Amino acid sequence: MIHPDNKAQLELVQSQLDALKQRMAALETAHARCDARIRELHEQNSNLVQLTVASQLLAGSLEREAVLSTMEEIVVNMIGSEELAIFDIDSDGQSLRVVRIRGIEPASPRLARALGPLRYVLSSGQTLIARNRLPCPGDADGGLTAAIPLKLDGSVTGVVAIFRLLDQKTGLDPVDHELFEILSRQAAMALHSTAFQSLRPTVRPPRASR
Repeated sequence: MIHPDNKAQLELVQSQLDALKQRMAALETAHARCDARIRELHEQNSNLVQLTVASQLLAGSLEREAVLSTMEEIVVNMIGSEELAIFDIDSDGQSLRVVRIRGIEPASPRLARALGPLRYVLSSGQTLIARNRLPCPGDADGGLTAAIPLKLDGSVTGVVAIFRLLDQKTGLDPVDHELFEILSRQAAMALHSTAFQSLRPTVRPPRASR
């Protein structure tokens, strides 16, 4: 038989243990929240770095081929696709002309199957994103993941077509959509600037008099 005093002490110890367990559980919950917040802030910081780098790369490209290479680099290394095509609008204002392609043969029927969605982007000026896609070579649109209009002063000057993502990437992230916006606005401006730059006459410094 437990003495009443001992029983009271045991109950006191038990209540203290219960209180400690509750405090430990609360601390573990708070620690998990801190870890989640740190991961969220780290991801946001990484995304901001990516967006800043993309903007700076486009702003620093002075030649047309350099701008196209930068656009390709953004799609491959930041968005995560090695299948892409960049189109200019042809002189008729309605047809698309390939100016850069990677991961797809220029004569591939996949490009022909993607023309419907690309024409929609050309006419609407809206980014088109395929959802819940299964990677299948027989896709009706050639496996298109996204089509981004290159827009300058509200007019579409070209289209970036992104096909299948890399195997390790299961879908598009929020930062990818922001990269689409950078491509849509800043890449179009960069390409326009290179065209304007190419028209500027070369001015040579005067020769020094002897």
